[in-house]
Amino acid sequence: NYAITNNTFTGSDFDAIRIREVVGSGVISNNIFTDVGDRAAVDTQTRDAIDTAFSGKSLTISNNTMKNIARVGIDVKGIATSGEGLGFGTDGLVISGNQIEQVGFHGVAVAGVGNTVVSGNVLMYCNDDNEFDTGSVGNAALIIKDNTAASDDDIQSSVIVTNNVAAYNYGRGIFVEARNEQVDVIN
Repeated sequence: NYAITNNTFTGSDFDAIRIREVVGSGVISNNIFTDVGDRAAVDTQTRDAIDTAFSGKSLTISNNTMKNIARVGIDVKGIATSGEGLGFGTDGLVISGNQIEQVGFHGVAVAGVGNTVVSGNVLMYCNDDNEFDTGSVGNAALIIKDNTAASDDDIQSSVIVTNNVAAYNYGRGIFVEARNEQVDVIN
């Protein structure tokens, strides 16, 4: 189990918080992230405020403030990057009360996670690389994809998206490309 709370991250060249192959439960809350990543970099390294893969049984990311992030504000991938473990890394994700502004790509990106709630977030000026024709039309302030266990297509999971604000974004507002689950988008 882990908790990353009440920290300030500024001027990171790469991810401010990067979590890999962790089991148990996690909390990332009440942190401030500014000026994360170099937008001009051409390598394949991530430059996110929070970048996770296979983050344990449950993960709560709440009440963080992010501004001027090169790639993604919150990027949660539920499948282990090493190919080890179950299809789900996280089965119980809550992303709430975060303020994300001026990111190059997605404000929030979630993939391969079971039972997800995204609520009460403010996502502004996301996908701002599109303003300069360097982004992708597929970018969204909030994107949720493949939220089913890769190893078991019979597992049902739910996605609830509610009470978020997506404003002044240079791409899609909310993009859900989910399979094999119940999806409720309430905004």
